[in-house]
Amino acid sequence: MLRATACRLSGVGHVVNSLRVKKGRKQLEVGFSGDEVKHILLAEYLRVHTTSADAVGHHESQKKLVFGKKGVTIENMWQVGNYAVTVEFSDGHKTGIYGWDYLHELSVNKYSRMRQYLKQMKEEGRDRVPRSTGLPSLASKVAQKLRNK
Repeated sequence: MLRATACRLSGVGHVVNSLRVKKGRKQLEVGFSGDEVKHILLAEYLRVHTTSADAVGHHESQKKLVFGKKGVTIENMWQVGNYAVTVEFSDGHKTGIYGWDYLHELSVNKYSRMRQYLKQMKEEGRDRVPRSTGLPSLASKVAQKLRNK
């Protein structure tokens, strides 16, 4: 478990006072100073909303859809100063920095952001299930049903 130092920096509106990996490394519990609610964020949700340049790019036109991350777990975390955390995921990704304000935004908007993510994946014909797991993708399930009709 990583405990973040509660320290308010200039320009930072939210301060994380606790971070705890839970439920078999598939969830992150986040507590903010002045907020009694503990927010639960799925590892998959954090992974697909990474801030790293390989997913976000350096311009809006470079943003990529991260998909196939269902079942990803949190392997490690490092505090970045007094304002953020870096998370290492089971797929090897560890370059995203999650600032306290960004974690708060992800926490309070998790349902609408996840709905938007699922909608975008459907529009692009992508799936949450990674291909390497041996589990059939949604597209292959639909194709199989059509063949069986």
